[in-house]
Amino acid sequence: MTDPLDAAERLARRVRDALTAAGLPVVDPGPDEEPAGGGAQVRVDTWNRHFFGLEPEVVVTWWTGPQLRADMVAAVMRKDLEHPSVRRSGGTHEAMCAALLAVLTSAGSTAREHDNDMAPFNVHVLAGPADG
Repeated sequence: MTDPLDAAERLARRVRDALTAAGLPVVDPGPDEEPAGGGAQVRVDTWNRHFFGLEPEVVVTWWTGPQLRADMVAAVMRKDLEHPSVRRSGGTHEAMCAALLAVLTSAGSTAREHDNDMAPFNVHVLAGPADG
């Protein structure tokens, strides 16, 4: 029997490879769990496994560049939700979610927008792409 965590790790590797092949930057989290640069972060999410006994999920998150991120966070902390950085960040996340879905689908993945309302632009990869 295949370990679900091992299967999710293999799927995450194939997803990283597909995104890299498409020319998208793939980033790893930095020491504070936030990547130093912008790009796609592919991770195996085990939160639901720990709390509800569900299978681990492969999730892709798009990170904007550090300056836009910092400007957006500062504006949100000031409760200035009309600040251009908030609109730009939201628009970028929306566009990149659609782009990630298109790239992954064209590579043979089954993917959809994640149903996590706390991270509405994450992509949940269900299967594929095939090796090679």
